[in-house]
Formats: sequence, structure tokens, C-alpha cells
Amino acid sequence: MRLANEIKLHKTMHHPNVVQLYHCFEDRENVFIFLELCENQSLNELTRIRGTFLTPEIQSFLYGICSGLQYIHGQKIIHRDLKLGNIFVDHKLNVKIGDFGLATKLEFSRERKRTVCGTPNYIAPEVLDGRGYHF
Repeated sequence: MRLANEIKLHKTMHHPNVVQLYHCFEDRENVFIFLELCENQSLNELTRIRGTFLTPEIQSFLYGICSGLQYIHGQKIIHRDLKLGNIFVDHKLNVKIGDFGLATKLEFSRERKRTVCGTPNYIAPEVLDGRGYHF
């Protein structure tokens, strides 16, 4: 069920800072999802390899993340698991938000979700406090 939701949401998104889902199909045992190739893996991996970044690189990453999130939120979608491991980097060092396994779509713009989900060390304080999601 979660995978079906992830695919459904991801298929609707088309933005330079969101990993592109090209195609998916399934057989009796597996689901195959063809995603845009991000040669530099995730920001988590790139940070481990490089250690540090130049200020213009960080500014570019931040701009790309904000641009991608603005688009995603404009579609009334909440990612709910944003972390370095889910921000991917292509061959030109462009960042792309991916992994929509915990994402959900709001029915209306003022709707608030109450489900506590995400990677434990990355869950926002307002979610842990039961105040819901705000964007």
C-alpha cells in the first residue's frame, strides 16, 4: 500500500529539483521503478566523501532544496522524511529531492496530519509534540 502511494505521488511531480520517476511496472514478485540517475548519490554520501563544501556549493544546494520543497508543497504534498540521505545529487551537483515513501497529499491547504512518521533522529519537534505538520 505504501509503495503504491509513493509511486502515485511521485508520478505527479515534475521539477528540476525532484528526482524524476520515468517508468514503473511489476511482475508477480517485484515492482520495478526507473528513476533519474543521480551519479553523486545522496548529500549524505557526498558529505562522507568530500567532508566539506565551498560556500557557493552550499548556497546552490540550499537554493535547490528550497525550490524543490516549494514545488512539492505547492502540490499539497508533505515529504515527511527529508534528510541528507533523501536529497540526491546529479553529475552537475544539482540537488534533487527523492524517496517519497512516507509522503502524503493534503486534501486542502489548511489540513494538518497527526501521524508521527519519519526517520527517528530527524523527526521535527512539532511532530513529536503532537502539533502536526505545518508548511
